[in-house]
Amino acid sequence: MQKTLKLLLALSAAMLFSCQTENRNPLLPNISGAAGEVIVVMQKSLWEGGTGSEMRVRLAYDYGILPQEEPAFDLIFIPPDGFSNMFKLNRNIIIAKVKSTADSAMFAAKNDIWAKPQLVMEIIAPDTVSLTDFIKLNGPKMASLMEDAERNRIMASFKANQNKTISDQLQRNHHINLIVPSNFNIDVDSNNFVWMSHETPEISQSILIYHYPYEEGNSFTKSFLISKRNEICKAYVPGPNQGSYMGTERDELVDFNEFGYKGRYIAYLKGLWKLENGGFMGGAIYQYLYPGHNKKPSSYNRRFRLRPQKGKAQPDKAVRSHIAYF
Repeated sequence: MQKTLKLLLALSAAMLFSCQTENRNPLLPNISGAAGEVIVVMQKSLWEGGTGSEMRVRLAYDYGILPQEEPAFDLIFIPPDGFSNMFKLNRNIIIAKVKSTADSAMFAAKNDIWAKPQLVMEIIAPDTVSLTDFIKLNGPKMASLMEDAERNRIMASFKANQNKTISDQLQRNHHINLIVPSNFNIDVDSNNFVWMSHETPEISQSILIYHYPYEEGNSFTKSFLISKRNEICKAYVPGPNQGSYMGTERDELVDFNEFGYKGRYIAYLKGLWKLENGGFMGGAIYQYLYPGHNKKPSSYNRRFRLRPQKGKAQPDKAVRSHIAYF
């Protein structure tokens, strides 16, 4: 599904902005900067005025779905005279400037100008008003281009460092094709349930896979999917206290969507999980479900927990990108 979405996003961006070019140079240095970091190059007066404000609204919006607010992208302002070679290696760069000789606002998005894999976007407008209006109108498309670039980087990293042993085990035992990052381990692998996780002192990421018999007219409703997930997690995902387990944080907060892909029905839920019967653990959860092998619905869940002082948005994007490629 994500491969199709990436193609559609790239095509729509090319039509809207009229310039989306490729420049893959294997000799370029690797990108710098953390995931989600964006260097914004413009005059200080623009950044501190309406143009910069509009840029922050359109690109540093609340990522959502997390227990606390976090920006989707971390914008770092750099004035033109401070845009040194060090900053030119960043993964995402936006250059915005006013040029009185321009007939109208123009946009160009290019890959790998100073580093790889890099996305550089440039906006040139005849005046401040035109520049601000362009960002206001096309900010979501710019965000989509950066999301797409980050997703490609994540998947390239996963593919280059996958755990082939676990991927083969999933295919052999559950008829599932999934790229598993090398830092994940299998905690549980039963007839109908798999729990894979990556644990560090700062972060806990898990991917849960389970399948169960199809029930006519009921297996794909929102209430049934939440109930089934709670049932599975109660049985297989215990908490630190006796009787505690991973549950759903308020059913009404769960978003539910349905779509078709290559003739297959897919249900998608996103929301928050919490620790039932004790403790204050919780985080974001995403779930894809589709009719799987022998017509048994298969579900892919993902959840993670972080220390409160650590950012969650970028690790969240990483695992969302991962399970979206099932």
